[in-house]
Amino acid sequence: MTRIATIRFKKWGVTTIAVQIVDGCSVVLADKQVTVARPAHTLDLGNDTTVCTVTNLRLDAGEGFASYRWQDGSKASFFIVTSPGTYYVEVTDACGATKRDSVVVQQLPPVVLQRKNRLKCNQDSVYINAPAGYTSYEWTPAYNITVTPTLDVIVYPDVDTTYYLKAVTPAGCIAYDTIRVTVSQAPGIDLGADREFCLGDSLLLNAGPGFVSYVWNNTTGSQQKTVRQAGTYTVMGTTGEGCRSADTLSVLNVWPLPIVKLDKTTAFCEGSEKLLQAGSFASYLWQDGSSQASFSAATPGSYHVTVTDNHGCKGSDTARITAIHPLPKNFLPQDTELCPGASMSIAPLQAYPSYNWSTGSSAQSLTITAPGTYGLQVQDQNGCIGFDVIEVRAKQCVAGIHIPTAFTPNRDGKNDVFRAMVYEKLKRFEL
Repeated sequence: MTRIATIRFKKWGVTTIAVQIVDGCSVVLADKQVTVARPAHTLDLGNDTTVCTVTNLRLDAGEGFASYRWQDGSKASFFIVTSPGTYYVEVTDACGATKRDSVVVQQLPPVVLQRKNRLKCNQDSVYINAPAGYTSYEWTPAYNITVTPTLDVIVYPDVDTTYYLKAVTPAGCIAYDTIRVTVSQAPGIDLGADREFCLGDSLLLNAGPGFVSYVWNNTTGSQQKTVRQAGTYTVMGTTGEGCRSADTLSVLNVWPLPIVKLDKTTAFCEGSEKLLQAGSFASYLWQDGSSQASFSAATPGSYHVTVTDNHGCKGSDTARITAIHPLPKNFLPQDTELCPGASMSIAPLQAYPSYNWSTGSSAQSLTITAPGTYGLQVQDQNGCIGFDVIEVRAKQCVAGIHIPTAFTPNRDGKNDVFRAMVYEKLKRFEL
C-alpha cells in the first residue's frame, strides 16, 4: 500500500523531515533533508519622491508575479503617474502569497517672491526675501549686496540696479526671478556698535527721526526700542515717499549677575575671627569701604559686600553675626593623686561631641596607671575647641618593710638582688 503525505513549508531554508513506518512488528525510521528556495521576487516601488513637475513618472512593480492590482484597478506590472498623490500596488506570487507597497509622489510649489520693483533711498537698505524650501540661492550681480544667515539678502545700490535670483530645489529644479531696485533718497539709520549688558539692565535703541513708520524685527514700533535680551535687532524706517533705511545691532550677551555667597554662620568661637570670603571677582566693596576679596569679622554685626565681575556686572550679599560662643574651659576635675600600682579614670565634668587626650585616646574618659600631667582637647556643639589639663601626683600609699622569700640572680634584670623593700622613712636598718 502506498501512502502520500503533503507537507507545506512556511519559510525558506533547510528542513529535515523524519518518518516512522510501522509494518506489523517491524518499525522503519527514515529522514530526508529538504531545501526550500528563497522567493525570487521582491516588491519595491522605491522611496517617496518629490519632483519639479509630475509628468509620466513610471512606477515599476517588477516582473515575475502572478498578478498585479494598482490603486485604480489596473493590472499591469507598471503604472504611469501624471499627478501628485499616493500610489500602491498589490501583487500575488506563484505560491499565492500577497504583497503590497506604496509610494507618495509630491510636486514642488512654484517660486513666490516679493514684488519685483522696489524703492530704495541712498542711505537705505532693501530686504529681499527668498522662499524657504530650496537648497541653494544665487543672487547676481554681486554689487552692494549682503546675504543674511536666513538666506535673504540686503541690497544697497547707489544707482538703479536689477538683481537676479536663481533658486535650486532639493529635486534639482531651478527657479528664476528678477527684482528691479530704484534708488531714491532717505535718511540713514545708525543703531551704533554691537553691545552687551548685565541682567536687569536694558538698552535703548534709537532709529532717529525722518520716517513715518518704523518696523523692529518685523514688528511695527516707534522710533525708539528698549531691549533686555540678547539677540539681533533690526529696524526699518519708511519715509512718506516709501523710501526705507535699515540698520542692525546685536546684543551679544546679557551677562548674568555675579552670585555672592557669604558664609551664613551667625556665630563664631571666642578668640577667633570669622573670615567672610566673597569669591573670585574683578573688584570688591565691603561695608567699611575695604576692597579685598575677604573680610575678617571679629564682632557681632552685619557685614555686606558688593562685587563686580569682568563684565562690569554687580552682585551683593550680606552676612549677619549675632553671637560669639565661649570656648570650653575648666572641664576637667581638680588635680589629684595616685597610689603606686593603682589606676584611675579621668573624665570631663560634662559631655562633648569629640575628645582628644594627650595620650592619643579619643574616648570620653581616660584610665591612667601612672602619675603625670594629662591634657584633653574637646570640641563643643558649636564647633569651639577648648583645652584643659589635670595633674596627677604620686601618692605614698604603702608603709612598712617587705622582705622577699626568694630571689633569682640570673642577671635578667628582674629580682637579681636579695634586698628588703622599705616603704617609709627609717632611722636605722640591719639585714
